[in-house]
Amino acid sequence: MKHMRFFLLLSSCLAFFTTPLQADILNHIVCTMGSGGEGRVIPMAAAPFGMVELGPDTYFSGSGYHYTHTATFGFSHTHKSGGGGTDFQDILFLPLTGNKWSKIDQLPAEITATFSHTGEIAQPGYYRLLLKDFHINAELTATPRCGMHRYSYPDPSSRFLLVNLKTGSENSTTIYDDENFDTVHYSSLEWVDQRTIRGCRISNGWCPEQHVYFYARFSQPIQTFRLFSHLHLQQEQRFAEGTDIRALLSFASSSRPIEIAVGISPVSMNGARLNLQKEIGHRSFDAVRKATQQSWRRQLSVLQIEGDSDLTKTFYSCLYFAQLYPQLYSDVDGSYRSSDKQIYQGKRRYFAGVLGLWDTFRAQDPLIALLHPDITRDLMQTFLEHFRHCGQLPIWTLAGQENMCMIGYHSMPVIADAYAKGIRTGYDVRALYDAMKISANRDTFGFFLKDYRGARLYKHYHYCPCDSEITSVSKTLEYAYDDWCIAQMARMLGHSEDYHAYLKRAAFYRNVFAPSTMFMRGRQANGSWRTPFDPFLSNHYHEGDDFCEGDAWQWTFFVPHDGKGLIHLFGSRQRFVS
Repeated sequence: MKHMRFFLLLSSCLAFFTTPLQADILNHIVCTMGSGGEGRVIPMAAAPFGMVELGPDTYFSGSGYHYTHTATFGFSHTHKSGGGGTDFQDILFLPLTGNKWSKIDQLPAEITATFSHTGEIAQPGYYRLLLKDFHINAELTATPRCGMHRYSYPDPSSRFLLVNLKTGSENSTTIYDDENFDTVHYSSLEWVDQRTIRGCRISNGWCPEQHVYFYARFSQPIQTFRLFSHLHLQQEQRFAEGTDIRALLSFASSSRPIEIAVGISPVSMNGARLNLQKEIGHRSFDAVRKATQQSWRRQLSVLQIEGDSDLTKTFYSCLYFAQLYPQLYSDVDGSYRSSDKQIYQGKRRYFAGVLGLWDTFRAQDPLIALLHPDITRDLMQTFLEHFRHCGQLPIWTLAGQENMCMIGYHSMPVIADAYAKGIRTGYDVRALYDAMKISANRDTFGFFLKDYRGARLYKHYHYCPCDSEITSVSKTLEYAYDDWCIAQMARMLGHSEDYHAYLKRAAFYRNVFAPSTMFMRGRQANGSWRTPFDPFLSNHYHEGDDFCEGDAWQWTFFVPHDGKGLIHLFGSRQRFVS
């Protein structure tokens, strides 16, 4: 690997440098990287940290897109890209051509359009796809809270749009079939006027109760609006509600592309309207695309590297993906829907749309604190408001709600890291510190994948017993690190007694180290070690799994806060290295 030099431009205002690299920086981003295999990445139109992630749905699992697929169901406005557990894929649009759509009184359950990657362009803030069956060129762009479509039809006299409020991600956990579902509890769709429709979709999947409201404005008048309930035509209706609502819209003959601006809100249709009015107004598709892509150029230009072309593409692609989350989850007026499902009025941006702390606390959150202290500052307030509404700091939030995914209580390292980096204003530090202690001492956090989450046994035994909890070793190690982070926060705030108490808890990792095997391993409540022991065993959340998505070889070395102490357990540095 060639030597690479990184230049971090630490300034309150991120400067944009017009050098040959920076002027062309979007061309270094491979938006489809990770979209094959089990990468679960979707190429899409999104603004940095935006609530709207507008992209193609080729299936209703994973991210919603897989590079090997050759057909799409359309373009939905919400996605979760790059993670294991999935949800979203709400409010799906699909442009169509053909005279049959003006006469049909029963919709097919599935309507798709084929495509090839030769007709696909994916860039930060922009996505284009040629729908081969209909010869329609579909283009997408986005603002933080709005999506924008532009459809160019081949036949000016045959222009239709399917709006689908039924489909969504159906494969949330990937482990237990009975927890993989997408249930629409309520949806509604209304033709407001010649150029406007609005509606909502309330569902559950991985998120216990997800609300998505939308308000869509068209650049050309809607000629006909045909509503379908459970695939059957509802004659001469302008409004429908239920659990399977779809609509076919048609437009008068014109050779001009149709542009559709769609505001999204977790709060209300009026919130979606205000988001649309504030963020897009009367701007054209090209104007929105230009502004969003310029925003991406500024975000990506904060780090400059020198290296070969492959390394440059990999680096900037990763930097792009790192700035999609945490995901915004509040309207332009500050309102948001919180973990208790109630609506609140916030003064700062609320970043709880996708907040996967187990996945981000090690590297991505510390990076965001360096590059975007304003985001981290608002995230601290998000943590505090989440705590006030649900009684504990976030573990893993989706669509504003706590789902208890994964292990640990990893708000702690994010908070301590932010405070250590000097992000100390704009939120109540003392209240957040109290929330850290309360959250780390709750006997029960909740349940995830049928398994208990909580600190009761950890506090009692000074480790998590493997005969009582799945992934017990990994939990012990991560709790110990999180406790060390609380200790550092206590030290910085001058709380000596708390500092020593949590430093003692930070050493609990030693209680799952077995000197006889030189591995961290499962330990039962009576103090004995789980047998037989296989350092390569990983059973992925099923019975007998002591390690979270890994094995003893990997997890034995997760003591990031006490490297010397870990080495000491092995007896000597030489033994540790060998």
